Amino acid sequence: MKGIKLTKDELDKFIDLFFFDPQNRENDDDYIKKYAILCPDRLRRERGYRISPLYHLLKDMRYCYGLRKFHNEKAREQAPDFAGLVLINIAYTNLVKRVYGKKDIERFALRYMGLTKNQAHILRLLRNALEHGFYGLRTYDKDNQRTVYFSLSYDYDLIEESNETQDVLYRVNPRKIFSKFNDGIRSFHAALKTHTHPNRKDFKKLLNLDNWSLRSLSEERINELLEN
Repeated sequence: MKGIKLTKDELDKFIDLFFFDPQNRENDDDYIKKYAILCPDRLRRERGYRISPLYHLLKDMRYCYGLRKFHNEKAREQAPDFAGLVLINIAYTNLVKRVYGKKDIERFALRYMGLTKNQAHILRLLRNALEHGFYGLRTYDKDNQRTVYFSLSYDYDLIEESNETQDVLYRVNPRKIFSKFNDGIRSFHAALKTHTHPNRKDFKKLLNLDNWSLRSLSEERINELLEN
């Protein structure tokens, strides 16, 4: 959106689109209506609407953890939970960090996800294991000068340390991590709409609908949206 001046209210609405939470199919329709109100000319010209990369990732994460309301029980039981954890890493590393402006997920986890200092530290180690350990679920903890390992299961608590092995092993529940990360996204979204928030300028600089994904709509649906 370079070169386009936005009022505070208009910027708030674009923030809402970027952070929109695709909880279910009904929410998808609500998103389209909001987009049509904010970008009617673009909707008509492109014959469709655009969704942010974060919307994409949140939707895919919900699929991975079987959390979209239209999922059946089989999908929930066989959900690709490891892929969901990888998507959380991508969402933070490539999207949230660019707006939040901090170098690691630990500070984001402390401020917005509601984790303890130790949990936030372990989450950063898990993020490092994904980012730098080629998804091998092991990494080196420089603070404590030791190699740590991770095990994933929906049967675990949020984050817990195992005393059953000689190695340092952290047990992580990926679905609960997603829930906390989603809470953090929602909290950061709300904070960003505070007009004095320092990261609003960072968001505005990164706002570019041209690289949001385009979803086509029928001519009838477009006319219906623009008439309302």
